[in-house]
Amino acid sequence: MKRILLALTFATIIATVTTAQEKQCFTTEMDNEATAKNPDMLRQRHELENFIQQYATVERRNNSVVYVIPIVFHILHNYGGENISDAQVLDQVRILNRDFRRLNADTINIVPAFQGRAADCEIEFRLPSIDPNGNCTNGIDRIQTMLTYSADDNSKLNPWPNDKYFNVWVAHSLENTGAAAYAYYPGAPSSIDGVLCLFTYIGSIGAGNETKPRPYS
Repeated sequence: MKRILLALTFATIIATVTTAQEKQCFTTEMDNEATAKNPDMLRQRHELENFIQQYATVERRNNSVVYVIPIVFHILHNYGGENISDAQVLDQVRILNRDFRRLNADTINIVPAFQGRAADCEIEFRLPSIDPNGNCTNGIDRIQTMLTYSADDNSKLNPWPNDKYFNVWVAHSLENTGAAAYAYYPGAPSSIDGVLCLFTYIGSIGAGNETKPRPYS
C-alpha cells in the first residue's frame, strides 16, 4: 500500500511547490524526455495504473485510516545558502501535511467547481527516524557536492529505497534554469525516482518563501 501511495503522490507533490512567472514545474517535459529514452516506462506505468484502478474499486474497511509516508530530504550543498536549516525542512513538511490534509485556512475560498473535489487525502508525511541501514536519523541527509549547481538526475545522490521512502533532493540551482522543481510520473526507474527542487522553494522560512521565492545569488 505504501508503494502505491508513493506513486500516487509522486507528481502531485510538485503542486505544493509555489510557482512564479519565471519558475515552472518541469515534470511533463522531463517525463517526456525520459519516456523517449526508455519506452518501457510506459508499460510499467500502464501496469501501475491498472493496479491502482483495481485497488480503488475495493471498499476500504476503515475510512479513518491515515497513511504515513516517510519522506527524506537530501540536501545537496557546497556550504552555501543551499545548505538550508533543519527548521526550514520541518516547515516544508508542515506545509505538505497542511495541504494534503486540507487544513488550509483559505479552503472557504475554493471556487465552486472544485468544492466537491477538494478533500482530505488522508496522507501524512513524516521524516523517518530510521535510515535504510537501521541507523537513527532525522530524515535530513546532507551531502557536500558540486553537483548542487546545475543539478540534474545525476545529482540524485544516495537515494533511499523508493518502496520505503519518498526522496526529495534540494539543490542550489537546476540544469533546467526555468524550473523550480520536477519529478517523474509513476513508473519511472528507481534511479531517477523522486523530486529535485530548488532550495528557495522549500518551506516558508529561512531561504524559502511560500508565496514567491526570495532572490538569491
